[in-house]
Amino acid sequence: MKSRITFPKPGGGQLDVKGVNFYRVRDGKIVYFANYHDTKPFA
Repeated sequence: MKSRITFPKPGGGQLDVKGVNFYRVRDGKIVYFANYHDTKPFA
């Protein structure tokens, strides 16, 4: 699942971060979840 998070920065402007959510499903239930995002916007 793709995700996109946009929020205001303390000094003004916006921070736009793109990522993906990874789910592992077993017997119809989520047994593992991880979020991987681009670290460049935080630099």
